[in-house]
Amino acid sequence: MKKSLGSFLFVFFILSLTVKASTYKWTEFVEKKDLHMGESTYVKYTCEFNDNGELFIIDFKPKSNEKYRLDLLKESEVLQNGKRINTYEFVFLPKVAGDLTLDLKATMKKTSLDSIVENTTNHYDDTKFDSIHSRDVVALNTIKFNVQERSQNIVGKFELKTVFSNLELKAYDPFHLKIVIEGEGNFNQIEAFHFDIDGVKVFQEEPLLELQLTKNGQKGRWSQKFAFVSERDFRIPSKTLDYFDLQLHKKQTLRFEPIDVKVSTKFTKEELLDEDELDDLKHLSESIFTYAPFVLFFVFGFILGKIRFASKVLSPRVEKLIFKVKESKSIEELAMILILEDEKKFAHLIKQIESKSFGSLSNAKKLVTKEIR
Repeated sequence: MKKSLGSFLFVFFILSLTVKASTYKWTEFVEKKDLHMGESTYVKYTCEFNDNGELFIIDFKPKSNEKYRLDLLKESEVLQNGKRINTYEFVFLPKVAGDLTLDLKATMKKTSLDSIVENTTNHYDDTKFDSIHSRDVVALNTIKFNVQERSQNIVGKFELKTVFSNLELKAYDPFHLKIVIEGEGNFNQIEAFHFDIDGVKVFQEEPLLELQLTKNGQKGRWSQKFAFVSERDFRIPSKTLDYFDLQLHKKQTLRFEPIDVKVSTKFTKEELLDEDELDDLKHLSESIFTYAPFVLFFVFGFILGKIRFASKVLSPRVEKLIFKVKESKSIEELAMILILEDEKKFAHLIKQIESKSFGSLSNAKKLVTKEIR
């Protein structure tokens, strides 16, 4: 009896709280309505109730379309002086120029009182709590934007810097370059850089974006990595990037100066030979005087055999390639020589070299030379 009386009094208390129906009001705030193409602005919508608004569920998830992009920056719900306040913060980015309107709608779902009572009295019922008593679609106030066209698609405030390796290197050693653009603006409009340099093999990665969404749009960095491989000196040409500076209200140009890379083709004996070859050379030098007569006889016979039985005359280009192969001082350099010469023709050799199926560098040189001949 006491338990029934207590439940009745609790329900009566809840009913007394809801005699005065909950009301709400939507308001909006926009930081800037006059924009340039590619420029973002901050938009905030607020729904404020006259009480705790516990019977209401707000369904407000606006989406982007072909005319603008709308990204949710932050969503919050607080209770101030017994009043519920829901806030939705967005970043608005126009995709087209001209007059744009932001016409959004929110759905106010009202649950039944029974579901609230049963939930608060520990008699939880999923079906009743999730049941909707009524739905009201609320048309929010229209926000109008004036978007100006610009010749520069990239808008914001940016800085460019480059990071690169040693400017002096050996033939076929890669020269590494990294282009970095930092700042605030529409990074997604920045396209990848490309280099076409005669006599240089260029390897490039896709641009990497490291961004965070702020009230002013995207903030962070854009970067792209490159590797340049050549057998002679080369110059990396200058590159520029135009953008519209929102602080200065004028066109700005990012630029990095040309980079001159010096490539040396001279190698020491230790660089040209691997450890196995150096050991063989040392052993030969120690034994040459002991076996000099036999060595001279062998060399004479070898030369005679070459003169009498040479069956194939090599072209100057093939001889040059074989010379490069013999001078290579690492597996990586050997692969790079074949890539620069003819990547498609020597694809099977390159694959075997990269998988290290040849074993030692000395063995790889012999097999590659044999294949080239």
